[in-house]
Amino acid sequence: TLEGFWRGWTNIVMLFIGGLCGGLIGLLDEYPQYFNLKIWQQTLIAWFIVLGIEYSSGMLLNVWLGIGLWDYSSMPANLNGQICLIYAILWFPLIPFGIWLDNWLRWKLFDE
Repeated sequence: TLEGFWRGWTNIVMLFIGGLCGGLIGLLDEYPQYFNLKIWQQTLIAWFIVLGIEYSSGMLLNVWLGIGLWDYSSMPANLNGQICLIYAILWFPLIPFGIWLDNWLRWKLFDE
């Protein structure tokens, strides 16, 4: 959804990539070893998860399969055109909202 607002279009594959990111981020406070982490610590771990998924899915879908969902090769400080520093920095402040949304949904939908 964020990509659709930002670029004006998206691809159905992005739903699965975003869902994978959201699902993994949601697991960060579901296990006791992570439960006592502060929000900034969860955010930092989640940030690396998002960047890792974005990079690996970009390499698979964009480079190897040639689908061409995104291309950051013209952006400064990019890694193989799949992730770049500018968007990586923009993701960081958005991640706590994803963590809070996951917690709220689990509370409302599953009474957790």
